[in-house]
Amino acid sequence: MNMVPGIDKAGFQNLLAEVFLGATCQRLLPRVGGGLVLVSEILLGTQPVKALLRDSKILQLQSVLETSRDEGMISLERRLADLVKTGEVISAEAIGQASRPDALKSMLKVR
Repeated sequence: MNMVPGIDKAGFQNLLAEVFLGATCQRLLPRVGGGLVLVSEILLGTQPVKALLRDSKILQLQSVLETSRDEGMISLERRLADLVKTGEVISAEAIGQASRPDALKSMLKVR
C-alpha cells in the first residue's frame, strides 16, 4: 500500500478487513519413506484477524495464528512440528522449510 501513491490507505485497510476470508501458505516436503507431504499454514478471517488488518497491525497476526488452533488456524511451524513428532518428516528438512526456524526449533526442543 505504501508503494502506490494516492491510495486511500485507511479505506483500503477497511475494505480488506471487510472482505478477507482467509489465506494459506503451502509447501511440499519429502516424506520419510518416500513421496511428499503437504504442509499448510492457515489463517482465517475471524473478527480478531479482521480487526488487526483494519488497524494495520500485521505483525500481530502471527500471535493470533499461533493461538487459534481451535478455530482451524495453524502456523507453518506448528504443522511442521506435528509432522516431525509423528515421524512423517525429518527435523532437518522441517527446519530448512520453516519461515521461523528458531520458533520451530523451540517447539521441537532442538538447539
